[in-house]
Amino acid sequence: MLIGATSPIENSKLLVTQTGDQTCLAISGNSVGGSAHIRNSSAQSSFTAMYMLTSTSTVAGTISCSGSTTTYGTSSDYRLKENVRPLAGALERVMQLKPSEWDWKEDGSQGVGFIAHEVQDLRPQAVTGTKDALDKDGKPQYQGMDASFLIADLTAALQDAIKRIEQLESQINSGV
Repeated sequence: MLIGATSPIENSKLLVTQTGDQTCLAISGNSVGGSAHIRNSSAQSSFTAMYMLTSTSTVAGTISCSGSTTTYGTSSDYRLKENVRPLAGALERVMQLKPSEWDWKEDGSQGVGFIAHEVQDLRPQAVTGTKDALDKDGKPQYQGMDASFLIADLTAALQDAIKRIEQLESQINSGV
């Protein structure tokens, strides 16, 4: 199916094209869901290719392109937050993480990172899905993970470790 085009690209089954800096395709949820707006701006060197919106039309995330770089943006503006405070307990959480490496069953390629259900208790925001979930036909519904949610813990833990090292160095240098 072609919309705004006369021939498919790379054997596509659905092609929607739009010229200029306008929304190419909008996918909208119901009254409790959000929506996604997809933009095709290949004529520009820098553009937002996709916006994810909440049910109140607040931008919750973006996929942007600039030259050869793609950025996945999650809402982080201070105006969206309240009760901001320093992150506590990060070093303890980081010490409980189990970095792993593995071979993927599908193709034998190597992977490195974390196992979703092992992270879920430590940083539930990073994990989607439920451990061992099955769909109505008994097929696995796999968990996913966004490791970027661990960056704040890793940064805070590193800062704590550096402070401890500096304190020990100061004690050593002062002869204590």
